[in-house]
Amino acid sequence: MPPLTSLDEVWAAPDYLQIESCAVLLLGADPGLLPTEEAAVEVAAPETSDPLVVVEDLLSTCTRLPPEGGPHTLPSPTLRAALIICPDAPHADLMRDELASRGEKES
Repeated sequence: MPPLTSLDEVWAAPDYLQIESCAVLLLGADPGLLPTEEAAVEVAAPETSDPLVVVEDLLSTCTRLPPEGGPHTLPSPTLRAALIICPDAPHADLMRDELASRGEKES
């Protein structure tokens, strides 16, 4: 599969459901963060010294949930932060349901 450059491309890929994992790389000398990504980092890892790595991890979560255990294996801050970045992901409702089962809200 050729590299995909957006979440929309990933979700529209013909073999999307066969993707078991995804590596996300932000390209460019200083890709910077979008305001939405900054907000997500504040939820997922407010003390991080490397917000770009946090965003890469969140984008990976936006691509696919872990095949073993799905959203149940992810910490609540990760689920909430991923929903900030990708509220329309094909598996967003699974993430919302997991948060609800923990008695937590989306954000």
